[in-house]
Amino acid sequence: MLQKKNPAKFMEFNDNIFITLLKTLNCSNEKIINKVLDLLSRISNQSDDKYFNNFMIDLLDLFKNDSKLLDSKSDFIIKKICKSLNSERVYNSLSKVLLKKFSNENQDSKFVSIMIQILNNNLIIAPELIDLRKKLINNLNNKDSIDLFENLFKCWSLNSPSLLCLTFLTSNYELSYKIINQMVKYEININILVQLDLLIQLLESPVFAKLRLDLLDPITNIYLFKCLYGLLMLLPQSNSFKILQNRLNAISSITNLPFNKDLDSSLNLKNESINIDKNYNSKLLEYFNQCQENLQNLKLQDIPIHSNSTDDVISNDKGLIIEDINHQNNIKDNNDKNNEDIENHEYLKMFQNDKPLETSSIFNQPNL
Repeated sequence: MLQKKNPAKFMEFNDNIFITLLKTLNCSNEKIINKVLDLLSRISNQSDDKYFNNFMIDLLDLFKNDSKLLDSKSDFIIKKICKSLNSERVYNSLSKVLLKKFSNENQDSKFVSIMIQILNNNLIIAPELIDLRKKLINNLNNKDSIDLFENLFKCWSLNSPSLLCLTFLTSNYELSYKIINQMVKYEININILVQLDLLIQLLESPVFAKLRLDLLDPITNIYLFKCLYGLLMLLPQSNSFKILQNRLNAISSITNLPFNKDLDSSLNLKNESINIDKNYNSKLLEYFNQCQENLQNLKLQDIPIHSNSTDDVISNDKGLIIEDINHQNNIKDNNDKNNEDIENHEYLKMFQNDKPLETSSIFNQPNL
């Protein structure tokens, strides 16, 4: 009531209002959570960028310090906020805060990676973000759209499978191919393979219908073919491998893939999705490499110096990988608890005591 009557006065005497309200999100009562999120959205909508950014910072701090909330409610909270506020503003702010607060200070790169997966997952399939998806898919030809893409790209560079998903969404296949080539220079662990496995399944969803239709024009989209075959070479021969292989076999039977002819002319064709200067992709790729180098250095710093044996290091890495995988499963499960389970990741059984991972369907989402 007070906030509705005089929003400015309300904020003037409530500097810690976001933290206070956010703490109530741990409540089990869904009605209370919805009311709190509505109030937070109203406050943010009626305030300047300073208060809005403070809201995003406090929200990320809450997720970082409360792993239970991160696992169980982060997906719902972000979708609710995007529905009440401008989703582009939310994503721009979150990506900048993540990059500045955590990446630049080298703080908890693991949390940053998990948050990027959550944000990317919602970007691709959440009905609440359909306008933002459309802007990235169809309208990367003006400054605002390019700025949005660049902000997301810089943040997503800390998680290479999510970054690939973003470049696929924007049809920047040349950049996608270069990212895949750079990925092999860094460690491709089980966590990365799980995410790539899920990416292949996402490519079968309605959101990526344009990408699948682009396969009908192999000369213009030669980099798309090289991307998908590159992913095929990286993946273990799981069910997702067979899904991608079948997709490529279906199209190769009616096209003569021009990998070794007319290559120079095809490389000069105009990129339909991003109308920018020729050096732009190179600059983005350089940024991606810098982020990956930083992540690799952080991982090296985390390796125990005084270890009794290599088994200690392997055991520690195994625990971290399983924890990362469980976070990814929670991301999928939170999308729709009533969905059927998708395929299990058979090649990960050795990390789960021979128990396959369970992930919920990511396709049966309305209003894609």
